[in-house]
This record gives sequence, structure tokens and C-alpha cells, in this order.
Amino acid sequence: MTYSSIAGLGERLECINGKFVVDLASDLNLRRERYRHPQSKQFWAHLQSVFRQKLPAGQVLHGSEAAMDHGDANLAWLQWFISKMALSQFALSSLAARVQVLRASCPPDNERETHLVQLQSLISQRQQRLAVQLKKSDNLSQAQVHCEQVFTRWRTGHYQRFSPASRCYIALEELRWGMFGDVYRAHEAIHSRQLVDVVRERAIAQLASDIGASAQTRHFYHQWLTFPPATGMVDLKALLSWLGDWSHGEYQPVTWSVTQSWQNIALGMPRICSASRLAGSMVDEVFHQAEDD
Repeated sequence: MTYSSIAGLGERLECINGKFVVDLASDLNLRRERYRHPQSKQFWAHLQSVFRQKLPAGQVLHGSEAAMDHGDANLAWLQWFISKMALSQFALSSLAARVQVLRASCPPDNERETHLVQLQSLISQRQQRLAVQLKKSDNLSQAQVHCEQVFTRWRTGHYQRFSPASRCYIALEELRWGMFGDVYRAHEAIHSRQLVDVVRERAIAQLASDIGASAQTRHFYHQWLTFPPATGMVDLKALLSWLGDWSHGEYQPVTWSVTQSWQNIALGMPRICSASRLAGSMVDEVFHQAEDD
């Protein structure tokens, strides 16, 4: 079961599922505001509403919107989605880390701890099954197939409503949250580098093709970041902002500048850059720096 098509946007992105459940787990602790801008906050509320519609009849606890904003209601909701969704090892490990933190701060013999233990067990079972799959001898070929699928979607215009640089970023997130990312993290360093080198080469080539120039031709950054005129551009930018909300202007300046359009571009974002510079930097930020978050 997947819920990767967001109502009103017409976009199908597999990475939405994983990031949604990880963010929902982060919302179990309601002591702080996660989003720094109203655009991201509003999109998160919209996303929850879209996913809530997928719940079976009677699943909305206590029958009220207010109840679903309560952490324990979200806990039951999260457990249901994890049991139904196809999730990557990356999503599951991120979930496990968040649930462990919550359980550590929970009083013993508390009802919430019981639910958290059940959730940990469910996540662990899913992780074990995926680990067996990742040990299969053909997992490198599966990663290559996933890579081909993502770049084919990009090449055939699946992401065309986004800016050129945004298309590249979305493709990288699709890979990071899917089979490609799982194989990349599971393999030895030499194979992981080879996988990422292929992605880097293909991302540079496709980004250059999108703008009709060579990989080394430099353009002012506006040309890379400008969206084509389209209905729903504000919603598309909100989606992009949500996907890239892990980035930081100092540590991931290119990703930050591409995704957080409500901010000025980061100091580390080159004002004049080529497809090689832009795509190469995003690959490094998404597949190296982002993994340490």
C-alpha cells in the first residue's frame, strides 16, 4: 500500500511515504515546533489531512480533528500506517531511532511505553525482513534498476513542473529513500562510491540536458531555480520545502537554496554555476551529509 500521490499536486513521489511516517514519529513529541516557516507548517497540515483520508472507517480515534493532533492518537495512527506501507530500510531505521528516544523519556509501566514497545517490535520485524532481502546477491542490480527508473521518470518529464535544479533534487531524494539508498548504505564503501558516481554522472547529464547546455556551461543561479509557469506553483514549492527541511544553509548550501525558496539563497550557493557544479554538490549533500543527520 502506498500513498505517494498528493491530492491537488498531481505528483507521484515514492519518497513521500517514508518521510511522512518519519515526520509523524517526530510529532509524537509535541514539545517543540518543527517547522520554521508557515509554508512548511501549512503543507504538513495538508499532508496529514490527505493521509488521514486513507484510514479505514473508525480508525480516526475519538472521532475528532483535535484528538488526531494529540501525540498518543498519532502513535496509533503511525502504527497502522507502518503496518500497511511499503517502507525502505532507511525509513525504518529513522523511525526506530525516534521511537527509541521517545521510549527512553517515557516513565516505566506507562500506557504510552506499552504502545511504544509494540511499535518498536513492528518496526524491528519489518527491518529484519528487509535485511534478508538486502543480503541477496542481486541487490546491486536492484539498485541499478531503481536508479534507471528514477532517471527515466525525470527524462520523460515526470518532474517537469519543478525548476531544473528541483528536478535533480527530487530524483536524488527518490533514490535516497528507496531501494537504491538501502543498497548504497548496506554495501561496502567501494561499491557505495561506485553507485553514487553513476548517479552523479547521470544527474549532471540530465540537468545539463534540461537547460540545453553542456555540463560545464555556467549560468546565473536564477536560471537553475526558476519554476516554469504552472498552476499550483506555490504548492509545489511547499512540497519541495518540506522534502528539504533537513538541510541547513551552512552545511548543505545548495540543497537549502534549491528547496527553501522562502529564504534568500545560502552564502555557500554559487551565484554562477554549471550543471556539473550544481548536481555534483547536491549528490554530495544528499548522499553523504544528509546521512549523518
